[in-house]
Amino acid sequence: MKTYGKLRSTTASPERVWSVSSDPSNWSRWNTGIRSCEVSSPLVSGATGRMQTSRGSKHTVTFADVEPPRRFSLSMSGPSRNPEQRRS
Repeated sequence: MKTYGKLRSTTASPERVWSVSSDPSNWSRWNTGIRSCEVSSPLVSGATGRMQTSRGSKHTVTFADVEPPRRFSLSMSGPSRNPEQRRS
């Protein structure tokens, strides 16, 4: 399994950072690699959803280690490609 991570420093409070990063429906506003992400339940460990990248691949996402307002981890399966999309 590949693992990716990002670390950023900020002067924003943990609550402010959490309000932005814990809402998957808004991830495309600050991450250009994401076209959309939808989670059908509150962000808790075990919550699942669907994410589409800006390249068109679709992934199932699963959240774990959710500890508001401090952290969460995300795993993805996929990608599944749109049948109309052709690989170059």
